[in-house]
Amino acid sequence: MTNTLNSTRRLLLATAASSAALGTALLLSTSAQAQDGAFVGGPFAQAAPGGTAVGGSATASGETSTAVGFGSTASDLGAVAVGRSSSAQGVSSVAVGESAETTSTGANAIGADSSASGLNSSAAARSAQADGSGAVAFGEEASAEGSDTLALGRLASATDSASAAVGTRSAAIGAGAAAFEASSWANGNSSTAIGELAQASAFTATAVGSNSQASGIGSFAGGRNAFALAASSTAVGENAAASGLSASSVGNLSSASGARSNAFGFESTASGDDATAIGTGSLASGANSFAAGTNANASGTSATAVGKGSSASDLESSSAGFLNDARERGERARRAQYRN
Repeated sequence: MTNTLNSTRRLLLATAASSAALGTALLLSTSAQAQDGAFVGGPFAQAAPGGTAVGGSATASGETSTAVGFGSTASDLGAVAVGRSSSAQGVSSVAVGESAETTSTGANAIGADSSASGLNSSAAARSAQADGSGAVAFGEEASAEGSDTLALGRLASATDSASAAVGTRSAAIGAGAAAFEASSWANGNSSTAIGELAQASAFTATAVGSNSQASGIGSFAGGRNAFALAASSTAVGENAAASGLSASSVGNLSSASGARSNAFGFESTASGDDATAIGTGSLASGANSFAAGTNANASGTSATAVGKGSSASDLESSSAGFLNDARERGERARRAQYRN
């Protein structure tokens, strides 16, 4: 049986080649229509010169085009449509899959209900869509809209020129925006989000790390659960937070909430405008205050606390914890000398 089928197939192909060479058409159905050099198989199938139409109501209306499948349509020079109700409109475009569709030159749509409508665009996987020159969408229901966009992953979405979304449910919205990892989101021109659930939601904002968030213009959040919420703010470290304008927090659990404030160190906090806290547990809560050292506390306006456990709570007050420590060590040494 297999040999018989193969022999029949070779005979048909040879006959089609002979027909093309002689400028005649090969019809395999009495209701089919074909022009010179065409190969047509199936009821109501139609083919232009050099075209191939196989399947009920298949139409290859472009020269040397190919339509295979019930209701398939290839309507431009060299276009190829394969699959039930597939449609290839565009020179040298390719549509493969049930209801797959191309509408531009060089476009490729591979997968059921996939669509490629931009020049040289490509969509692959079920319901993938590429709409823009050079756009690429790969993944179930992935969508690339805009020139040179890239959407890679299930439900990935890139919606402006030169944007890229890579990862399941990732989204890049804005020219040059980029989102990498599952559910990452970059919403703003030239914004970047890297990490699962990372979010960059302003112009040139950057969020790097799982669940990190950068929502101010030009802000940067780096680290798991890091947050940079104001313009030009920077938060680096796990659970670091910078919510003041141009504020910086560096260190796990560090926080800078005052405008232009700086917090450096584990659990350091700078909550006053232009305040600076340096060291583990340091706190600068007064405007223009400065606290440096483990658990140093400067709560007064323009107050300065330097040294472990030092505290300055009054206006323009100062405390030097390391000096107090030195005096205490000296006093202990003198008492020990007298005892001896």
